[in-house]
Amino acid sequence: MNRIIVIIMILTLLIGCSTKSTDNIEGNLDSIEVSIVDTHERENDTYYKLEVINNSNFGIESIDLMMGYSVYPEVQSKGYSSNIMFNAKSNEGPYGLAANTSRIYTVHVPIAFLKEDLVNLEDVEISLVGYFDENRFQKLGGIEGFSSDSK
Repeated sequence: MNRIIVIIMILTLLIGCSTKSTDNIEGNLDSIEVSIVDTHERENDTYYKLEVINNSNFGIESIDLMMGYSVYPEVQSKGYSSNIMFNAKSNEGPYGLAANTSRIYTVHVPIAFLKEDLVNLEDVEISLVGYFDENRFQKLGGIEGFSSDSK
């Protein structure tokens, strides 16, 4: 009988030690900031530099960052999607961002997509998808919600 109790205690300890902590993931999501640090306009396109700052307690893996604009509701009723989004790229690669570090991403936006009668150029939208360990997260919304000034 004592052996069974000892075995159960050892198994409980092993299982408890092997699980990864996912405490306060929501709080860590609020610690990820995205801001536009530079804009460069050319004749047919605009380039944006976005800085992602990971002030969380976790490293972020497999980052997928997009920036775009919301489509006006009256245009959506004609069959257009709610947002026009563009992929962000980093010269440092798309993968991990350690805790308490930052990285610059570039977004290329062709001017043809930015017709003022279709999109609200004042409403910059961000989509950030990644993983804290094996825990997938997604953070969406206006860029003002990604700033430390908004908290």
